[in-house]
Amino acid sequence: MKLYEQFAQTGYHTSLVTSFGIDFDAYESAVLGRLRGAGCNNNLLVVDRGMLCLALEEGGQLPRDAGRTYTVTSARTEGVFHPKVVLQIGRDSARLIVGSANMTSAGLAGNLEVVGTVETKDPSSVEARIIAAAWSFVSSFLDRDDEGIDAQIRWMLSRSPWLSKIEPPEAPLRLSDNHLAMFIASSSDPIGRRFEALIGDQKVRRLIVVSPYWDGDLSALNRFLENLKPESVFILLDRDRHIFRPAAIAEDYKTKVKLLGFYGKKDQFIHAKIIIAETDGGDFVLYGSANCTTAALGRASAGGINTEACLYRSLPAGTAVDNLDLARFLGGEPIDHKDYYVIQAPPELPLDVIAARFPGQFSCKFDRLIWVPPPSADPSVDKIELLSSTGVPLSIELRRTASNDARRIQFMLAGEEKPAFARVRRKDGTLSSIAIVTVLDDLRNAMKDPRSRQIDAALAKLDGEADMGLWLLDVLGELETALANQRRSVAPHVLAKAREREAEVVSARILTYDEFMAGRRLQSELGGASRDGLSGTEFSSFRSYLNRFLSIDEPPEAEANQDFDATNAFDLGDETADAEAALDQGQEFSGTAPHTRTPASPAAKERYDTWVATRRRGNQGELICAVEELLKMVRTKAHDDGLSVVDMLRLRAFLMILAAAGWRDTLLPARSWHVLPATGDIATAWPRLMGKVLFAYFGGTSPAIHKLKLDSFFDQLSDDILECLGTCIWAIHAAIDGAMRHKDVGAANSLELLAKSIYRIVLLQPDDMNDPRIIRTIDALSARFARNLNPSAETIRAMHAATTAAVFANKQASAGSVSHQNNKHSKIVSISSTGNRRQ
Repeated sequence: MKLYEQFAQTGYHTSLVTSFGIDFDAYESAVLGRLRGAGCNNNLLVVDRGMLCLALEEGGQLPRDAGRTYTVTSARTEGVFHPKVVLQIGRDSARLIVGSANMTSAGLAGNLEVVGTVETKDPSSVEARIIAAAWSFVSSFLDRDDEGIDAQIRWMLSRSPWLSKIEPPEAPLRLSDNHLAMFIASSSDPIGRRFEALIGDQKVRRLIVVSPYWDGDLSALNRFLENLKPESVFILLDRDRHIFRPAAIAEDYKTKVKLLGFYGKKDQFIHAKIIIAETDGGDFVLYGSANCTTAALGRASAGGINTEACLYRSLPAGTAVDNLDLARFLGGEPIDHKDYYVIQAPPELPLDVIAARFPGQFSCKFDRLIWVPPPSADPSVDKIELLSSTGVPLSIELRRTASNDARRIQFMLAGEEKPAFARVRRKDGTLSSIAIVTVLDDLRNAMKDPRSRQIDAALAKLDGEADMGLWLLDVLGELETALANQRRSVAPHVLAKAREREAEVVSARILTYDEFMAGRRLQSELGGASRDGLSGTEFSSFRSYLNRFLSIDEPPEAEANQDFDATNAFDLGDETADAEAALDQGQEFSGTAPHTRTPASPAAKERYDTWVATRRRGNQGELICAVEELLKMVRTKAHDDGLSVVDMLRLRAFLMILAAAGWRDTLLPARSWHVLPATGDIATAWPRLMGKVLFAYFGGTSPAIHKLKLDSFFDQLSDDILECLGTCIWAIHAAIDGAMRHKDVGAANSLELLAKSIYRIVLLQPDDMNDPRIIRTIDALSARFARNLNPSAETIRAMHAATTAAVFANKQASAGSVSHQNNKHSKIVSISSTGNRRQ
């Protein structure tokens, strides 16, 4: 078996891997690709600090995806960080792999290694408790002060809340195979002594040890011999490659210890570490990362200096050797002690010296670089150098920002290029090792749930030509339902136990709209970095569809002001290419059809017109019902848990659907999807319906928008929220213009009051109101709908500028105050432009 082949197994959303050595090319090509291909998109790697610095030294092959699709944490311990653990976590399943293999090409496919697994699909099982013990161990090396690591852990726990509620066991547990098992890692209680305690007073008939590395004086082996007093001892050695000194065996056991040759495939180094104590009552097995050395297994009174991780298993007597296929070696001719060739040990890597070149941790968030320097750094004189993905120095200007946090030093990045690596030139002119820069917004985008068939089916409807209709709201609802179903896949009783912890995880960084706006950065401080609040979710595809419909971020391929093809916009399943023939033949209307064409004969035309009018009334009725359902849903959410960014996406889509259905004339339009007149029937006038939808979010004495929940990961409103606000601004002014043009004075007056309330409630400053993302959205909507709704881009821009000036002139007149004005239209909130802001 090749270890890397195991990572293609599906059912897991997160992987946590620990390793002493790291080969980034092997990890990214053989492991990461399989993990992500299996839907495991949240991946963390923990590596010994000295070995990480060595892997990133100049001249080595730099990682391609580190810091963007996975994170790398350096672990610093008294000795070396040596565990080889793989944790894979799913919503209700998990797998633990413990072994001797590093994340290198040799470990994954070259060496002869030993690994063991513990798996479960039931979070209430005993296997889950052993996995929880491994999580407790691995998590102790993850710095929750690191924003990227913290985001990954919160993302994982929000999907697998059961993991944080399980108490790790302090004694072996009986697994579903009826055998005992336990995860044993380095602690103050030595691994070796804990293994001996599990054996207890049972007589050890035979002790079998496989280890590539040993103490020079065999002190760890000799302690086992003294404490366990085995009747016979078999040491399996890769002859001429394992460093073992037979002369150091304790005198009382020299005749009992048999050295046996252990051979793998040609040029295959035996890197496995196994200890088997055979007794009449069963086999006691310890395997994992720990060599038979004092540094790994510890002394009688103190733990080893290395950090190790092992699995303990108790099996029926005599089965361990068979399971590991060791019988063929144990039956061989022993090697005479004096004939064993003791090879010269290679020089030890100066890992302490290499680790001293550690430059600290670097992360990039939008247009800011965050540096957490090591204790040895002098930030006042040390100079940071930024590198590209190929290690080439970048000419990026860094401007240090004012901050009271000496541990996290922040810099503004000039330009849009983001560094992949960083290093530090110290005051004496020496260079540090290279560090990976974690790009937090890229990492956030990489952490996606695996797509279910239900999600794939919903997203498939967004393929092809862009049109607009109520079907879009159905797709959004299907996506929400699919994601909710994924969440409900965890056993209900497990979720019930974890609900309190889960709520803490999810809400840890969620702010209300007002809280978020009070702490956001000012527009004048911002660079050009994009902020996608929907990144890492399938709703990002829905947002892309809306932008594609408006030709935002896409080169124009046709006249911008042309009417769109909305043949299927409000598809009731009764569209057909030839209405006359369909009516004559009694055809059932279903599916998608090309454009309708008007029949030529007067009789057929009369029947066609009747059909179009019937279709229009049906479409119109559906829209009216959909508006009422939206109003009810927004009221309920605002009263209960609050609105989400998905609800803002829904608002944007709904306003665009109403615009697509609107028509500027009081006469019936010629096309069946133009079902909302500008005036006339009050219940169906598109300006009034737009106002009704906007009022649901921004109107009343307690506007629902105040219950919008935003992630404090962002330092400013994200692009998707600004696009929604741009749509709201365009819609309110288009509605005012439509009402005024058709002399609906009552509606126009109410809409103007609502417009001013919206401008106040969103708490944006004048510069924000002219943000390129808002203006781009306004212009795109004007270009798309000018033909059927009439207002031009110039008209909407002028109305936007006038309302902005009027609202902020009023704010300046009452600068420094916060006032609340209650009326039948809205709650108006005003703050000064110099209000307190979280930097």
